[in-house]
Amino acid sequence: MTDVSLIVPIYNVEKYLVSSVKSMLGQTHTNIEIILVDDGSTDSCGKICDSFAEKDSRIKVIHKKNGGVASARNAGMDIACGKYIYFCDPDDIISPSLVQDNFRLMEKYKAEVCVFGYNFLRDEGGRLVNEASFSPPKTVCLDYKGFWDNFPQERQAETTIWCRMFLRELLVKNNIRAKDVVVGEDTLFVYDVYESRFNRIVYNSNIYYSYIRRQGGAMTVYKEGRLEITYILAERLKEVVESCDYVKGRYEDLVYRSYVYSASGSFRYLTALSPLKMYNTVKEYMGRPNVKEGFSRLDLKDVKGGRRRVRMFLLKHRLFGFYTAFSYFYVFVKKIKRILKRG
Repeated sequence: MTDVSLIVPIYNVEKYLVSSVKSMLGQTHTNIEIILVDDGSTDSCGKICDSFAEKDSRIKVIHKKNGGVASARNAGMDIACGKYIYFCDPDDIISPSLVQDNFRLMEKYKAEVCVFGYNFLRDEGGRLVNEASFSPPKTVCLDYKGFWDNFPQERQAETTIWCRMFLRELLVKNNIRAKDVVVGEDTLFVYDVYESRFNRIVYNSNIYYSYIRRQGGAMTVYKEGRLEITYILAERLKEVVESCDYVKGRYEDLVYRSYVYSASGSFRYLTALSPLKMYNTVKEYMGRPNVKEGFSRLDLKDVKGGRRRVRMFLLKHRLFGFYTAFSYFYVFVKKIKRILKRG
């Protein structure tokens, strides 16, 4: 039996694909399969995938009509044979021991989920700058109740899918599939896992994944519908937390903070719109009951960073005109800084 299936959704990333796949082939644990899902790429990704498959029998290639990252992941899951499943993005890099170390931990503790550390890098014209890192504070295995007892710590993982490994049987048994949404596929998938009532989850304090934020990527551009899915994600978290009797309302404030921070995080993309449209969009969104409740509970003393605190102050006090002006001013300042840096 194959130990781990690595599933890679691929669309028009020819510039980065080779180095990413090589990092997967360089795993010290060799009993793996790598499922490359060419999601209707119009560049040379399909040929690159086939070339790798010709040289290494562990690679399987699916060529399909473009349907988005969720459909590509689901296609990979449909043919996966591994005991465990790991999802990797095609333009990022994984360390050689990612599979080995986390596979061994899951086997040792008979865990259905494993969470490990990652670096969050920004690509500045080919130079990678480390923006942030996440790592569980210690390597530990928890049962389902222990998971909920440590839920605020779990939330620090930002519900990313590529810093987690899953028991395939858990996903199949609970019919956990990737959802086709504008953004937030990872988050919805992880929330479904939260709700699956798994027996054990293991945390690995080491870092294995390098996520590279590139200009024009899904994380850096405005997409129609992004704000609405942001609200849906917060609603889904509320639903999942409330479905667990063991929690008994302990994380009500945390849930409402999700409405606050997901809103403020998505609002920054609205500068791609006209100022008037941004103002009206923010005002409408801030009128939703759960969002209003979240901001009413927000203590500005807990907000880190001067710029973020200003944004939160303006939103909390419903100064939407000032918030819009501040947002465009900050975009202008960033542009000036880039120009001066180049000059």
